[in-house]
Amino acid sequence: MQTYYKLAFQTLKNFYDLKLISEVEKTQMKELILNQSVHSDVEMNLDQISKFILQKIKKLRQSNKKLDKKQDSLISIEEETDEDDFR
Repeated sequence: MQTYYKLAFQTLKNFYDLKLISEVEKTQMKELILNQSVHSDVEMNLDQISKFILQKIKKLRQSNKKLDKKQDSLISIEEETDEDDFR
């Protein structure tokens, strides 16, 4: 199990050093990794851990894009209502 965490955090560091992920994404992924329940009898190699992390980052980015779109929509609605108030 210690090996899983060691490999996972090293992979995160490498992705960050290569500028593939942001500091925020790195922090969010650290929290996710720490909250994972990993059984000690489960063996994961570096490729599997890298794939897992990349899949989670992809989901995280998709979620962030959806939130950004919602926020943009809310701002647009707010601006429209502000314009209506001035009329």
